[in-house]
This record gives sequence, structure tokens and C-alpha cells, in this order.
Amino acid sequence: MTQIIMTCPSSRRVSADYIKKNLLKLSTIAVFIVIAILISCSSSKKTSKPRSFDSLYDPNYISLFPEVQSYSKNDDSSVVYIRIRQQELLYNQANKENKLQATININYLLYEINDNQQFVDSGYVFQNLEKQPSEYFIFEIPVPAKSQKNYFIELEISDLNRNTSRTLFKSISRTEKLNQQDFIITNPVTEEIFFAPFINANMPFRIKHYNQKYDSLFVSFYKNDFTTPLPPNDQRTILDTLAIPDTTFICYTDSINYEDFSCEGNYVFNPSKFNEIGFLLQNYGSSFPKVTTPCQLIEPLVYITDIGNCTNDSTNGRVTKLMVDNFWLSKAKNANRSRELIKVFYSRVMYANHFFTSYKPGWQTDRGMIYIVYGAPDYLYKSAKEERWIYSPSDMGPSIIFNFEKIEHTFTTNHFVLNRTKQKITGWDENVKMWNSGEVYYFQP
Repeated sequence: MTQIIMTCPSSRRVSADYIKKNLLKLSTIAVFIVIAILISCSSSKKTSKPRSFDSLYDPNYISLFPEVQSYSKNDDSSVVYIRIRQQELLYNQANKENKLQATININYLLYEINDNQQFVDSGYVFQNLEKQPSEYFIFEIPVPAKSQKNYFIELEISDLNRNTSRTLFKSISRTEKLNQQDFIITNPVTEEIFFAPFINANMPFRIKHYNQKYDSLFVSFYKNDFTTPLPPNDQRTILDTLAIPDTTFICYTDSINYEDFSCEGNYVFNPSKFNEIGFLLQNYGSSFPKVTTPCQLIEPLVYITDIGNCTNDSTNGRVTKLMVDNFWLSKAKNANRSRELIKVFYSRVMYANHFFTSYKPGWQTDRGMIYIVYGAPDYLYKSAKEERWIYSPSDMGPSIIFNFEKIEHTFTTNHFVLNRTKQKITGWDENVKMWNSGEVYYFQP
């Protein structure tokens, strides 16, 4: 079973004896407390200016891949859940108990999103963790996120034994009458919460609203046929709409028929038919965000070539897979180089799915497109409402800058759209040409 660690971030006092015994480990916490107090002393503190997070999406600099989810607890608060894989932590026996332990520190800052980012709350979690047979550690952090408002939480998660940290962000949206985060999704067998809205054929799940009981919900199903974004040098922006469902049916919450959710696509749950509020569950295949099937292999190639699709493949994907293999081999000229190109390209597709999935797969978003073709940016500036990616080659001309703006969406808090009107240069044609010449295109050394 997963170990659940209950925390209370509002209790920030630490005894003097404890500090003396753990002075070195608590030094980072002490610094954070001072900062939090200084911030708290001025309720009008605003931080609307984007800040630098250069390695936010660069797996070369990431050792921790925590998952973060937020669910409403009541009208005045939400709970932020953090799940960390045990295998990603460093354990040692340099402790009084002489036991294998990892040491985790989580600092958080909560902002209300209005015209700026208004500081609301801060706190920390400090925990020594003994190695367990379970796969995850789960932390629960209650935060004062009230209904009718939107929030933005910044989390700095540190593995103190390894001396590494990871900064993550989560939007907490509570403005709608019935919000995506108001419906808590759990596994009825293990009681574990869902950290992502992903399901697949015959996956069990339970639906519960934080303060209302729904015996049944209307479900609208939309096939996974979203529009792939145009190149960044094209000024047109295409937005998908979930308007006309392919099918509709009723889901009884106490006896869910999981076979009803076996088709890949989006399932929108509403308390009443044709209601535009509710929540979204997504079936993008059992391996998502990984890329394993022939269709998943050929679809992202649309950014660099046109070799067809898998729609009319009646050979269970064999022809599609052969098309993909032949494409990479023709560009690389030899098998070893082909394998290298494939590894880089589809690793980027997987991470795009991991980082950027919104109401559609991450590889089909604007950020996903840029990430796959260009790689992780050299410099990244982020706020609650925007991201600015900068690619800065040393000998390849001026920097290329992409500005992404957050789009408010009923069913996701993770959708950003490229502001194409700000694009001066893109290097897109040169980029695509390099991929088709068998070269891995990236700016980072």
C-alpha cells in the first residue's frame, strides 16, 4: 500500500531541541521561514513579473518527477497532493537511528490570481522517510483556496540527501460553480487518488464531489481527433471546441460500467445534459504519456514531414510502423544514427505529453510542438498567466523567443497558446530541414 504522510503546513513552529539536533538539515527551512514571514508581513505583495525557471522542462537536469494534484476540500480550502516515487530518492544511514532514510523538504507559496499574483499563504513540510516496500510517498497539504477565486501554488520539492530540488506549479481553479477539481477521482480498490485525469479500458475509478452527492452523471464522449497546431511562423491560431459529442450516455456513480470508457478520447461528465460545467477524464491509451503504438509514432511526425497516417491501416499497424522505420532510416542513412534520432524525437514526445497535456495530448499543444522540434529552451520565464521560452544559440544568429499565454478552459488549468503576433523570427524552416537531414536539432550544448 502507498504510505500517506499527513502534514499540517500551518503548524510552522519547530522546537529548539529539534533544531539543535538537525541544524544542518533545517538550515534551508529556517531560510524559507524568514522569507515567508517577510512576505506575510505585506499582504499587498505582488509578483506578476515572470521569474526564471530555466530547467523546468529539461529532463537532463531533473532527478525528481513528483506528481501534483489539487482537490477541493470545502468552500474555504483545497488540498494539494504530492506523490513522489521512492526510487527517485537518495537514502543513506547518516542519522541517529542508523536506518536507510531519505529527507524531503517541501516549501510552498500560494498566490491568488487576479490582475496580479497576490500572495496568500506559505508553509513547508519537512520529513525523514524510511524506505518502504510501497512505490510512493504521498503528502497532503491543505491550503486556504476559497471558492469563487483562482489560485496558483509554487512548490519547491527538495531531496536533501542528494542536494537537488524541483520547482513545480499547480493552478487551483475554483471560480466555476462545479469545477474540475471539485470532483475527486479515486481508485475504488486501493483508495488512492488520481494524480492525472487519465483512464483506459476497464480501469476502475470512483467519482465523488467534495460536498454534493450525485447518483448519476451525463457523459459526453469526444473522439481523439484534435487539431494539430500550425507552425509558429503561421499567424493563424486554431482552437478546438468540445461542442458536438460523438456519443452520450449516463454514468451511475455507484455502479460504473468501465467498458463504457474503452474508446480513446475525452469523456466529459456533467450533472445535467448539455451542461457546460463538470469535469473531464481522458483515455489516450494504456501507455500514455509514453509512445508505443504505430499511431502514436507516426502522428507527431506531422511537424517535420508528411508521410501519411494510420487511419486507413488495416494491418494492425504493421504498415504504419514500417513507414515510420523507413522514414527515420532514410534520413539517418544508417541504423545506429536512426536509433539515435528516434530516441531523441520520441523522448521529447513523451515529455511533451507529461508536461503539457491539457484537454488534448501534450504533443498536440503549442508548447508540445515547440518542445518536440526545438527541445527544452535555454531560458524560461514563467508566471501564472504566461511562459516565455528563449533559445539562444551562440553562433547561429539572434535568439528565438516564444511567448505562451494561459487560456482559461473549463476542463483544464494547463493550456497555453503561442502568441503568434509577437513572433519576429522562428527558425522553423531551418529547424525542419535539419531534422530531415538526419541531424538532432537543439541549442543546448
